[in-house]
Amino acid sequence: MDSERLYRYLMKNHSGKKDATLSSELEAVFLCKGTQIRKYINELRTRKIPACSSSFGYYYSENPNDIDDTITHLDSRIKKIELARSGLQKAKELILSRKEDNNGKED
Repeated sequence: MDSERLYRYLMKNHSGKKDATLSSELEAVFLCKGTQIRKYINELRTRKIPACSSSFGYYYSENPNDIDDTITHLDSRIKKIELARSGLQKAKELILSRKEDNNGKED
């Protein structure tokens, strides 16, 4: 499978939010894992193909509102990832600080 096949499949079978399909269906159709589906969806989007998504699944859409909804969802994910990254960075700093306070002794 490649992203082009997924693109054609979405255009033909899942055009518009009302016809969205879950990743699990795409996995069954293309005999692959969800990680591969997400990779190909990302490839389509970077190629300027409007592969949209919602809580109902993935779909192809040329409706600007659908595209805006997907962008909003992606922005929300970016913010959550940034918070997780920041939390990990602070955890690392706390660990290093404790090690320095203990004169380099391991916990």
